[in-house]
Parts: sequence; C-alpha cells; structure tokens
Amino acid sequence: MHENTKKPLVCVLRAPLAALLLAAVSAAPSTAVAELTIEEVTGKGISGVGPFQQDIRDAIKMFGEGEYSAAFQFLQRAKKSTFRLPPPEIMMARLYFDAEQPRAAVGQLERAILRVPKDPEALIMLAELAQEEGRWTEALLLFAAAGPLTEEYRQNPTRRDDLLVRLYSGWSGLYERVGNFAEARKNLTKLLRVKPGDAVAMQRLGNALFRLGDGKQAYEQFKAAAAADPKVPPAELAMAVLFRDKSSSEKWIQHALSAHPDDVRTQLAVGNYRMGENQIKEAKKHADRAIELDPDNLEANQLAGMVARIETDYESAVKYLGKAHLLAPGDSRTINHLALALAELPDEARHQQALKFAELNLAHHPESPDAMAALGWVNYRLKNIAEANRLLSAAFKAYAATLDNHAPPDIGYYLAVRAHDLGRDADAVRLLRDSLNVAQPFAYRKPAAALLAELEKQGSAGGVPAAPTSAQNAASQGAASGRAH
Repeated sequence: MHENTKKPLVCVLRAPLAALLLAAVSAAPSTAVAELTIEEVTGKGISGVGPFQQDIRDAIKMFGEGEYSAAFQFLQRAKKSTFRLPPPEIMMARLYFDAEQPRAAVGQLERAILRVPKDPEALIMLAELAQEEGRWTEALLLFAAAGPLTEEYRQNPTRRDDLLVRLYSGWSGLYERVGNFAEARKNLTKLLRVKPGDAVAMQRLGNALFRLGDGKQAYEQFKAAAAADPKVPPAELAMAVLFRDKSSSEKWIQHALSAHPDDVRTQLAVGNYRMGENQIKEAKKHADRAIELDPDNLEANQLAGMVARIETDYESAVKYLGKAHLLAPGDSRTINHLALALAELPDEARHQQALKFAELNLAHHPESPDAMAALGWVNYRLKNIAEANRLLSAAFKAYAATLDNHAPPDIGYYLAVRAHDLGRDADAVRLLRDSLNVAQPFAYRKPAAALLAELEKQGSAGGVPAAPTSAQNAASQGAASGRAH
C-alpha cells in the first residue's frame, strides 16, 4: 500500500511502464546456477539436525555433477529416514528450478501429484509458477485445487503453516489483480489467522476492504499494519493514496500531519507523495523535517538528495546522497543519483568521482538502462563523446525494448543537449518539449526548461518549430493518456 507514496524520479516519456513476463523454459539440461542449501531444498517445514542432512548434501552434490538419478535416490532415502520432509519429487523440482530447467522441474511436480495426490505442495508450486508467468486463470484453478488439500494436510504442522501462507498469499494476490476484492478479502483474512503479525497482509486487506466500500474497517487494518511494522506509513496516508479525488486525499494527508507531526514515516511518505505530484518545494519541506527527526535515516537522505537534484542544488544533493550511499552501499538507485549529481559540479575531482561511481554501478548491473544512461551522461559531461554516444544509444535501445519505443525524460534531455551541441536545434527543441510534457517530476526539469526557452528565443527564424498552443498541448496529453490506458 505504502508503495504508492514512493514515485521514482525517472518517469516514462509518453508511455506507461510495460510489465515484462519472463517465462524461462529451457529443454537443455544444465548444472545448478548457485548451489542450494539444505534448507532451500527441504523447505521451511523441517529444522534441526538429522540423518537426512547428509543425504540432502549428497543429492545436491550429485545433481551438480549431472547425476540426476543418483541425486533423486538420495532424496528418496532422506524422505524414508525423515517422514516430515516433502516428497522427493518436490525437492528434486527445486533442484531443477535452481538449475534453470523448468520443464524438468514441472515434470517432477506432475509426478508428485500422481504419486502423492493428497500432498498440496506440487499444486501450490505450479500455481506460483503460473502466477509468475502471467497465466492467471491457470493459477487460480491450481490454487483452488490446492486449497482443500492444504487445509486438510496434517502430516507436518510447521510445513502446513508455510503452505497455508503461500496458498492464501498467492491466491489473494491473484484475486486482487483481477479485481475480485471479495475473494481477496476472504483469503487475506485466512492468511492473517495463520500469520497474525503480517503488516503487508494487513495493508492488502485494508485495500480490499476500501475497494469493497468499507472505509472504516480499512482504516482499522491500516492502523494495525502501522503498529505491527515501524516502516509502514501511518494509516491516514494509506487512506490518502486510495482516493481518486485530490481533495479527499489532501484531507487525509493533513489528518496524518496533524496526528503524527513528529513521525519520520509520516514526513517521508508525504514528502514522496508531494514529489510525485511535482510539488517540489513542499517535498523539500517534508524531506528537511525527516532529516531533522532522524539524520541517519536512509530514506530521508535519499529523498532529500533527490529533491535537491530536482532543485539543481547539487552540493546538497551530493551531501545527502553521499550519506545515503554510506548507509546502503549497494543501492543502485542511490549510486546513480549520486554520480549524476557529482557530474553537475564544476570541479574535475568531483567529475572523476562521478565516473567511478557510474562505472561501478554499471559493472554490478550491466543490464540496467538507468546505469547505462547515467554512465553515458557522465562521460558526455567529461567530453568522452564516443563512449557517451555508445552508452546513451545502448540505454535508449534498452528503454525502447521495454517501454514501447519510448524513453524516460532524462534520456530525452541528454539527447537534446547532444543535439544542441551538434547544431541540430530543431531536434533538441522537440526532445525538450517531449521531456517537459509530463506531469511527474524529473531531475533535469529546470535545465531542460531553461535550454528550451533559450532555443525558442534564438531560433524563431532559424528553423525551430513554434511552441505548441495550449489546445495542441491538451490534444497531445489526451492522446498520451489514451495510449497509457
């Protein structure tokens, strides 16, 4: 629920983010990508030491050497010595999934259904796989078949509880996705009986209740979630993001600020909400208050740093993002923003720091378009034009492949600056207008607007197209909205 209050700075230029459903189905055998632990093979239903552990180790070893039949025999022996273990086919399926052999894994699950039809885990695993791959009708049918079996399962109470959590969580998630909130509520209620302190489940139940028109009970669930997890925003903010009309949202936001003025979660949630609404001065006010309340809070420093970038206060951006990086050294998004802020400062030493950060980030995330774009822009600022062009082109292609041939406005700004430097001002103007013609914030809005104003002023007689009228802008935004839906 509180995810809605966190909107990224990089937003899509004239197109929604396309969700990619990756179905990794490979017929070719391979050894395990990363050797599983005993616990990962056996699942959460058993703990402690026992004779089964050596058999599981031997099974993992044999599987890694491609001796699949021998591996399965060790799993059978483990099950024979320790009845509480899952069926050997379930454990073998996990090894196949880890080795990126989903067809073989599914084959094991099908065998488990035939051999031990009262054990529900194979059905749950198949449902989870179908859900992950976007086959929602199939997943719903599989969860429905697994439901009574799981509720009747008694052989291992610990394993039963784990299976029930997976069943109700996955099943309710599907109903949420297809808009059947009555069934979602039913399964989330059951989930909370098995796992009563689950703040995420409380939030999801609150959302389902709200969608069903029961705002009072939704508010109670959000309050329970906030009490259960210190990272969850206050209930008032959870309510605020659910309303479509801004006046109702604003009332709940003000209620949250009035009820929790000294709560860092409230300040962060409102700050992120304001930033997402492009109310940057208000976002800064709440970011500053969050820093005041908790100077070492990771999210407070991230928010303050991103707001500073939007305001082109790069010294402050480096200060806050640098601290956020120390608090979470592996956070890719923080490293990206830090590198880009450093690149805008005037001294060469900061530029070299920017380059090192951006190179490090791409080395750790070689497929990330954001990391490619950041390193490309840093190289461009450092006049490494050939490398910059290569990286920016690669980033644009990566974005286009996932965003229906569109790119975030940051990329539009980078390309506009490059076009202007090459004397292609008409192209630069078109790119800048596209980048600025979004409601959400992006980090280069101020410099993009300044460059566009300069080019329009200078190019009225030089081939630069006239600025669109308000009517044309409205038509453009309407067309974009139509594409987005």
